[in-house]
Amino acid sequence: MENCVFYTVWQGSHPAGCHIPLHEHDQYELVCYQSGSGRTVIGGKTHAFSDSCFALIAPQTAHDETHDRSCRLICAAFSCPLSLPSGVWEDAGGTIGSIAAALLEESCRQESGYHAMLSLLVQALVIQLTRRIAPVTRPTEKSLAFAARYIEENYHTHIAFSALAAALHLSYSRFGHRFREIYGVSPQQYLMRTRLRAADTLLKSSALSCTEIAYRCGFSNAAQFSALYKKMYGSAPRACRTP
Repeated sequence: MENCVFYTVWQGSHPAGCHIPLHEHDQYELVCYQSGSGRTVIGGKTHAFSDSCFALIAPQTAHDETHDRSCRLICAAFSCPLSLPSGVWEDAGGTIGSIAAALLEESCRQESGYHAMLSLLVQALVIQLTRRIAPVTRPTEKSLAFAARYIEENYHTHIAFSALAAALHLSYSRFGHRFREIYGVSPQQYLMRTRLRAADTLLKSSALSCTEIAYRCGFSNAAQFSALYKKMYGSAPRACRTP
């Protein structure tokens, strides 16, 4: 679970009747309710919370809190490459709350190596969150079709396949394996074929130079484009120009 970043953690309390107005954050916010009860609106949807619940709020998602009973809680802010849903869940077994408490203790004590420990704890937190609220399932043809369509629509830009795999809740290697099973080629090969087909269309329907076509279709340079085009179509790009 690489690229998870810990920002901060704190413990707080709110009296009965307290209302926290709508606000949002740039990172994920985890709220573990240790005691108390109330309601929170997250992204326009109202959720009830009570002892041993936790809320997860995605970045740039407006949310508030209204406390019916006095409440103690632990909040943590972090970022990760996954797309996790917002909402409120029961913390079965107290796993999420235990990690939040460990983050708080490590942050307060700041013993030797605490930065590394905080990084490990936030990775563990994200793993447990994916198990609890975003369980990984076998990718279907529908989910891989999303990836193929994304490549077809964004072939002219840099595509981070690791981020695309994460969006489908897959490891990079699993994503590549399942993509090849369904489409017969790797995601990278699919991207190159899409770029070459687009370039071939431009060669035959426009007066753009080969160099400009290469850059418009996402190739690093004209030489790379020419070599790959010749490998796929059997002749150099200029030879395929419509007279």
